[in-house]
Amino acid sequence: MCLTGCAPVALRVANTDRIHLTTDNTGPEAYALLQHMEADRQAMVQVFFPCAASTETAPVDVLALVEERSVRRAVPPALDGAGGVLVSHSQRVVARPPTLAFAWQRTTAYTRALFRHELSHRLSARCTPQAPAWLEEGLAEVLSTAVVSGGTLRVGVPPYVFHGNGRRVRVGDIVPYHVPPSRLLDLDALLALTSETIWVPGNTDQTAAHYASAWALVALLVTGPPELRRAFSAYRTALHVGTSEREAFRTHLEPHGLAERYGAFVSHDARQTVSFTLERADEAEAPEERALSAREVDLFWVRHVAWHTETGRADALSSLDALVRREPAARHSAEVAALRAAILVEAGDLYGAAQALRWVDDPEAVAFERVALSVATEYTSPPLPGEAPRASLEPVARETLERITPRASTSFEHEVLARGWLSLDEVERALGEAHAAVALDGTCGPCWVTLGLAQIQNQDAVHGVRSLRRGAALLGQAHGAASWVQRAGLFAYGAARRRMCEALPPGDETHFDDSEQAAVTGEPEPDAGVDTPDALTADMIRTVVRSHIDEVVACYENDLEFFPRTEGQVVVSFLIRADGTVERTGITENDVSEAVGCCVRRRIAEWTFPPPGRGIVRVTYPFRLSYSE
Repeated sequence: MCLTGCAPVALRVANTDRIHLTTDNTGPEAYALLQHMEADRQAMVQVFFPCAASTETAPVDVLALVEERSVRRAVPPALDGAGGVLVSHSQRVVARPPTLAFAWQRTTAYTRALFRHELSHRLSARCTPQAPAWLEEGLAEVLSTAVVSGGTLRVGVPPYVFHGNGRRVRVGDIVPYHVPPSRLLDLDALLALTSETIWVPGNTDQTAAHYASAWALVALLVTGPPELRRAFSAYRTALHVGTSEREAFRTHLEPHGLAERYGAFVSHDARQTVSFTLERADEAEAPEERALSAREVDLFWVRHVAWHTETGRADALSSLDALVRREPAARHSAEVAALRAAILVEAGDLYGAAQALRWVDDPEAVAFERVALSVATEYTSPPLPGEAPRASLEPVARETLERITPRASTSFEHEVLARGWLSLDEVERALGEAHAAVALDGTCGPCWVTLGLAQIQNQDAVHGVRSLRRGAALLGQAHGAASWVQRAGLFAYGAARRRMCEALPPGDETHFDDSEQAAVTGEPEPDAGVDTPDALTADMIRTVVRSHIDEVVACYENDLEFFPRTEGQVVVSFLIRADGTVERTGITENDVSEAVGCCVRRRIAEWTFPPPGRGIVRVTYPFRLSYSE
């Protein structure tokens, strides 16, 4: 890594509306590569990722690098040795969209192959973010060798061969990599791979075996018999609409005897290709191509190095310092100050971050960044390293949020507002901003996480957890995303539970052992203890309760998202007034969770029964709830 004393690397950009290419290749290849990228992107979207046709509005940020030191700055250390990577950046204080980064290869064909592989990850993040590792990497490998020519997209050219003596023979523009059959995974082991285990640092052979196995399965599903192709399409569609991966696999792929077919596929190297006819491509615009100024180069690297590592932060701050030395006035620039603050936040230095923002002459120029900094230690943001002195932060002011809300125009700004409103317990306003954020950029991992937390706070844990999972998948391995998002979800659910229980009116004495953490789903028992006049019979009460049973089940299913495989009974007592409305709900028995009890009480309080005609009716009703696989 070179921080100081190194000759700067010249960078050029070649941009269209859909792709922003930055490269240190100063030759004519950059312009030609961009044209190939446009053709590849359109073909892949048409055939394999139609869901991205109208929603992939943000340009793809592509970084194609020749010099090794540039590659090492752009590719996270954990993926050192990878030819390319889709990098998810922290955007706690400033917007940093994902970067598709790869090393410029010895031929255009190999460079395009890397681009298609990484673009597949970007498009998968848009359409099926919860895709398992075998699907995401396998499809990326299948598309890496795709051929776009003459109005068709041809797939099936093998990037791997499994037999022979290891002699590498060219197939079209590609020389396949030899992987001995003994290294390939069986189907169960392949399906068990995760995004953390499919890449094995320092073990090229094992990594190649994992990727080759994933390619073989997806190639079988894409180029195999028609029934397999249809099943694979249905499987990916199910993932896109939110079906769990396990259920989608069981429904669409499991019935086709994949283990036997997969074994037969890898047992020989006879391959077939499949061609798809493309619709007329959009007329490609003339790209903007120019060299970046020294200022732009510094700011580019500040945004694209890894802030979650000490080395990356030192690199970024060094670039900012170099810029300020050349241009002292840059210290007061909103962009420079916001970037410095964002980097310092990643180191846990909130005081330094606040000081950096104060260098800006016009505070309104960094209004969104100031709000983002104020909620940097909230559960809606990834945990900070070391100590995070809360005293150094300005609390979010409602007046500030009201003032800047009309100015929000980007997914980042809407997501910051959502975090701000959540910090003030304005859940509905947070929901609106979070929905606006994901509508503008469906590949924004933090936006989906914030949306999920707002949904959970709004008593919708089922959709909230789904959004959290999507956000975690988009964040990838950055910042320990999976564990942090899970903890944030639990915190949000706990906050929602407390708010819901505290908002309930006084009821009968509640018996609940807080040490019991359970959950529920299910069917109520038909017997209800009822003291009724003749005008309101027990059967009439049961009929009303059963008409609302989905509401009770929803309370249970929300809880199951966080406390699975729990079941039990909630017995609710309530009074029916003379006009049929409910008052004074209470819990007489609860061996599940407090959240379910409060939720059921809240729902029952909104029900209306046939008027008893006289007096008040007391009802005791048991809900026996259990989950099913």
